[in-house]
Amino acid sequence: FLTGLFDDIKPLSPILRTLIIIFSISILLPLQSEFLISELRFISSSRIIDINKFSLIFTLFCIFALYNAFNFIDGVNGSAISMIIFWTFFLLIKNPNLIYVISIFVFLLIFLYNLSGKIFLGNSGTSLLSIYISLSIIYDYNTNYTLYADEILFLLFFPGIDMTRVIFQRILNKKK
Repeated sequence: FLTGLFDDIKPLSPILRTLIIIFSISILLPLQSEFLISELRFISSSRIIDINKFSLIFTLFCIFALYNAFNFIDGVNGSAISMIIFWTFFLLIKNPNLIYVISIFVFLLIFLYNLSGKIFLGNSGTSLLSIYISLSIIYDYNTNYTLYADEILFLLFFPGIDMTRVIFQRILNKKK
């Protein structure tokens, strides 16, 4: 959040922002094992892939990829927060939890204010939301066993595709 806030106030270079985010996440993740992805369980098969040796790197990649995807999505009012609402509904269905009910109401308020132009998420808002949803998905995946890797991949597929499209479009147009 603080990195996004500083970036909203005085834009940081993408390299500096990337280094700060990766460093922060890599320092904080090992402190809570519930937020590290150590195995991949698939609903489509009974196969479990153990990635224990690479769990920190894989988890860091997943969180950072969603962080970047959200940064790209935020260009249109309501798009980032609407995805968060959808994902939180999905998490609520998979794991009925009061925190998700409260989150949905808060996100709906933010959505309405965002559409009316009274709130701008900016880098700080998208940073906070992307980290929140990343950690929520990972925590539910690791503790409740109601989520599977292929379900999560399906949920995050469109932001990932959009992020890839934006990157290639910027490279082709020679833009930052």
